[in-house]
Amino acid sequence: TKDQATVDVYLMSNVSAFSSACFLMLSTTLLVLFNTPYTALTLVPLAFFFLRTQRRFRRTMRELKRFDAVTRSPIYSHFGEALEGMPTIRSFRAQPHMTDMNYRDIMNNQRFNYAILALNRWLAVRLELIGSIV
Repeated sequence: TKDQATVDVYLMSNVSAFSSACFLMLSTTLLVLFNTPYTALTLVPLAFFFLRTQRRFRRTMRELKRFDAVTRSPIYSHFGEALEGMPTIRSFRAQPHMTDMNYRDIMNNQRFNYAILALNRWLAVRLELIGSIV
C-alpha cells in the first residue's frame, strides 16, 4: 500500500533528520543559555506556545490527510473501471462523461492537497514567529 511504501522509503532519512535536528536544537539552546542566562525565563512560555501550535497543527493535519485519502480512492476506482470498460465507453461514446468524472474527482482531491500545503505554510510562519521572539 501507499502507507507501507512511504514508511519504507522515508523512515531512515526522517529518523536521521530528526536526531540531527534534536542535537542541533539542544546544543544551540545550551549555548544560548550559557551565554545569556536570562533567556531561560522565556523558554517556558515559548514551550507553551510551541506545544499549543503543535496540537492544533496535528489535529488539523490528521483530518486533512484523512480527507485526502478518502478523495483519492474514487480516482483509482474510476480509473480501473475505465480501463476495464474501455470498449463499452467507446461504443456508447461516453469519453467526455468519463473525462468529466475523472476531472471532478481529481479537482476534489486537489482541494485537500492545497489545504495541506497551506497548513504547512501556516505552521512555518507560526514557528518562525515564535522562534524570532527569542
